[in-house]
Amino acid sequence: MKEKACKNCRLIIADNLCPECKTMSASDDWIGEVIIFDSSTSKIAKIMTIEKPGRYALRVR
Repeated sequence: MKEKACKNCRLIIADNLCPECKTMSASDDWIGEVIIFDSSTSKIAKIMTIEKPGRYALRVR
């Protein structure tokens, strides 16, 4: 099964329903990946406005 990324929050997910923002707007056309362990100290998380740890896509089309 190909992983998808949420178009709203960019979380990488397996299903169409995003567990973080509760939307059904998933896309299998995404590029790059970043893993956030501690969003409170991560500069990348601040730039991407990520508040929770997880795997995120850099760009979702």
